[in-house]
Amino acid sequence: MTRISLLLINMCKRLSIYILFFLILLSCNRQSKVDVRKPFEINHKLTCEGLIENGYTRLWGDDVVLVSKEIADTLVYYQLEYHREEIEPEVGFINNDDTFIIIPEGSPDFQTKLCEDAYIYSRYFKLKFGADKHKALEYIEAIDRSQYKIIRNNRLYPQEEEYFEVLNLKTQDTFNCSITREKQHWYFQSSISF
Repeated sequence: MTRISLLLINMCKRLSIYILFFLILLSCNRQSKVDVRKPFEINHKLTCEGLIENGYTRLWGDDVVLVSKEIADTLVYYQLEYHREEIEPEVGFINNDDTFIIIPEGSPDFQTKLCEDAYIYSRYFKLKFGADKHKALEYIEAIDRSQYKIIRNNRLYPQEEEYFEVLNLKTQDTFNCSITREKQHWYFQSSISF
C-alpha cells in the first residue's frame, strides 16, 4: 500500500473513534436530564411522562403515589401529586366528571392515567453502602465543597444516625440528607420538595 492510502485508513479509524465517542457523550447527556446518580441536582422541568419515558415505574407506597428507578446500589424515586381528587391510587382515579375509573396495573392505560393531571412534588435519592458506615462517611467527605455546602445539624456519633443539609451553591436548592442504618446496611439519602 502507498503512504497516502495508509494515511487515509488511519484518518478513517480516528474519525470513527471520534464519532463513536461523540455518540456516547450524546446518549449520556440524554440520560442525565432525568438524574439517576446525582443526589444534589434536580431538573425542575421534569414531568411524570418524562420519568416514565426514562424507565421509572410505579413504586407502591402506603398513601402516596411514587415512581422509581433502581440502578445497582441507587434508588431514585419521585412523589406525585394531583390537581384532581385522588382516591385509592392502587385501584383508580375519580375522573373530572366524578366517575370512578378502575385502572389495572398491567393495562396499557395504567402509566398514562398515572400521569394524567400529575405534578412532581418531591424527589428522593437513596444510596446503599452495606455494613460499613465509614464508606458512607467517606462519601460525604468527598462532596465537592466548591459546588455544595454541607450544613451539619448535629455532631457525628459512630453508632447513631446523622442528619444534615446540602446546599447546591449554583442553583440554591437545599437537600435534606441523612446517613441511616436499616437492618445491617448503611444508607445515604437526600430529598427535596419542588
